[in-house]
Amino acid sequence: MAIARAAPGSKEVRFNARLSEKQKALLQRAADLKGISLSDFILGTAQDEALRVIEAHEIVRLSRRDGVAFLLALENPPTAQADVVKRFSKARKHRAR
Repeated sequence: MAIARAAPGSKEVRFNARLSEKQKALLQRAADLKGISLSDFILGTAQDEALRVIEAHEIVRLSRRDGVAFLLALENPPTAQADVVKRFSKARKHRAR
């Protein structure tokens, strides 16, 4: 995935991280193998992982069975039971006083 760059004229922010020599060597080796800078490798990898984490928390995945049940419930919503409607009606009248 391409790294999202700042729009022309916008300010870019700096981000610093401390890492061990072994970590830097490992990341630099991977960046070299991809033919990109260490910064681009770290930013690209972090951005890809951030998108995966956000997607995992924001997108609901349903099994086929659950998906069908969900669609059926949307197409044919259950009707409110009379006693529930009556209670809400009484509550509204009580609050209106």
